[in-house]
Amino acid sequence: MTVHPAYYYLEVDTLCSYDSIYWQREFFSVTGNYFNNYTTINGCDSIFELDLFMVPELDTFTIQPEIPHDSVAMYQTETYVVPHNEDVNYFWSVENGYVIYMISNDSAYIQWEYPGTGIIEVYALNQYGCISDTAKLSIGIGNTGIDGRDIYDAINVFPNPAKDQLYVETSKDKAYQVSIYNSMGQIVETLQFSERKTVLNVNDYASGLYYLHFRTSDVLISKKIRIVR
Repeated sequence: MTVHPAYYYLEVDTLCSYDSIYWQREFFSVTGNYFNNYTTINGCDSIFELDLFMVPELDTFTIQPEIPHDSVAMYQTETYVVPHNEDVNYFWSVENGYVIYMISNDSAYIQWEYPGTGIIEVYALNQYGCISDTAKLSIGIGNTGIDGRDIYDAINVFPNPAKDQLYVETSKDKAYQVSIYNSMGQIVETLQFSERKTVLNVNDYASGLYYLHFRTSDVLISKKIRIVR
């Protein structure tokens, strides 16, 4: 007696909520187990199974300034945040400005540039490669009132790169607070000064990029320097 085998074929797929799969001449886009049975020429079963998991749609989210505002001055720097979510990675892009550094996956320190409109766009990506809708925030950048460009141009930091000492010169009689951050967004030192020329001792700083955040009573701007050994 001849015994003819039965056949069983299993396909396992994981798809994003906005995708579908074409299987056995049909489209499927709902989590579940699907079967199709055939009979071989020998009268035996030939079973096909699709085990499909649809990843839930990622939550929509918004971008918010850490300190509420809808407009800034030229060269002003601000922090922007999205909801904390350990299950995704956020990807940031900026028009008419740039990310100085990422404070965390869900928080960015951004410097704006020229008068007009600045735009931040952020989307999330999860472990399955699924992408969220893109969140967007528009910020007005002004050239009247407090002039961030004027403050930015008034401050000169040199030499760059620096080794042991860093000189800060300003053409304005203003009191400044300078906070120095490393490339990881960690604060290294905060100083107050009001002289037109100040010498900073950076002999103990490790090699790498640093960001000097200058805050006056009016505005906050940032300068980037490199320390070399």
